[in-house]
Amino acid sequence: MVKIVYNRLLGGWYIVRGRHQTPISGRFASKQAAQAHLDNRYVSDVYSIGGREYYRNKQGLCIDAPCCGCCTI
Repeated sequence: MVKIVYNRLLGGWYIVRGRHQTPISGRFASKQAAQAHLDNRYVSDVYSIGGREYYRNKQGLCIDAPCCGCCTI
């Protein structure tokens, strides 16, 4: 589950995923800017195995070079 949250400690909007709100992108000045980035970003496949969530780019390739660490498979 991907969502946009405001982090007061870091002072910005972030795109996060999962129960622990792992940041996948950010720091944005506004929620609208984060939403625009999310609309243009390639979304990962999400797998639930044994109650844990795993992420992998839909094409199986890292979208950021060098690897950004966003894939967990």
